Formats: sequence, C-alpha cells, structure tokens
Amino acid sequence: AHQHKQPPAGEAGRTVAPAYVVDGSIRRSDTQWRVAMRLTRTEDGYVVWSDTYEKPLADKLKTQDEVAERAAKAMQRALEPQ
Repeated sequence: AHQHKQPPAGEAGRTVAPAYVVDGSIRRSDTQWRVAMRLTRTEDGYVVWSDTYEKPLADKLKTQDEVAERAAKAMQRALEPQ
C-alpha cells in the first residue's frame, strides 16, 4: 500500500503561500478546555482576529466543532470586501 506523508503545517504554508494562517492552542485543566486561536495575515503578520474561551471537558467533540466554526467565520469576515 502506498502511503502519503503530509508535510508539517509550516512547510505546507510556505509551499502554497497562504494569505492567512490560523493557529492556536488548546489546554486542559481539571474541569475544562481553554482554547486560544488567532487569524494572522501572512503578508505583514497582522493579527486580524483572536479569541480565547473555555469549555467543559465533557464537550470535547462539541469544542472541536466550535473551534472550526469560529475559525471559519473569522476567515470569512477577513476575506469580505471592505
């Protein structure tokens, strides 16, 4: 079977030269997830949007969905004509 190896995210970003990059972190405490995200314009490093919030540990899948949804909405707003 032929396996495809994905390049690290930073390498992929240099290859395709994206206009924006989403990054962040997720930390776990005893009772909740703390999520921090930001959307950065690659041209000049300007942070277009950032968000930090906390969710209960029991909501792991819901938290993953929310992270994706918030990032998608932030990118949509960033790409709208001014």
